[in-house]
Amino acid sequence: MRVSEALPTGVTALLFDTARHRRQLEAQLVALLEAREHHEVVLPVIDYLDPYRALMNDARRGELYPLIDRDGEVLTLRADFTPMLARLIAPRLASLDLPLRLFYRGDVLRYQEERAGRQREFYQVGAELLGLDGADAEREALHTFADLLDAVRDGLDARIVIGAAGALDALLAGHGGDDPQALAAAVVRREQGVARDAAPA
Repeated sequence: MRVSEALPTGVTALLFDTARHRRQLEAQLVALLEAREHHEVVLPVIDYLDPYRALMNDARRGELYPLIDRDGEVLTLRADFTPMLARLIAPRLASLDLPLRLFYRGDVLRYQEERAGRQREFYQVGAELLGLDGADAEREALHTFADLLDAVRDGLDARIVIGAAGALDALLAGHGGDDPQALAAAVVRREQGVARDAAPA
């Protein structure tokens, strides 16, 4: 049973059978991840905004829910797990036993324009593999994802589409034009228009 009346746009409450069903699916996924030696991390629902500004284009920044706390700190509600996890793990990576398999679960909030059926609160279960490179890492991550999907798709057809976000970064950066630093920053932020204008080929 879903309850959305008297709640903000894009969020919902799960009650009774719906809540139980989600917890059952979550338990299945967690059991699979733990069987593959993934360790759970629990991340906060708020973080500082500044570390992420340079990594985001205007569209991604527009999805954030920024807020200012009573001490004047600029914070944001959690919109994704991976950037926060990367920021916390990176300074400790040299002291950790690698490869390291981690997973997380919880809600994220992203502002979306109001439209029928469009949600702003999403539940995620995700896994990260650190310290393993190349085809072995890709193979393991894909097998893990496929097994997780198979465990919960309940007979629904599914298609996995793989994209490598950084596949063209070096090629684009090689066409820096008049301002290679500006192009490099646009590539990092995935600002397609800027990159396309600078490197139309």
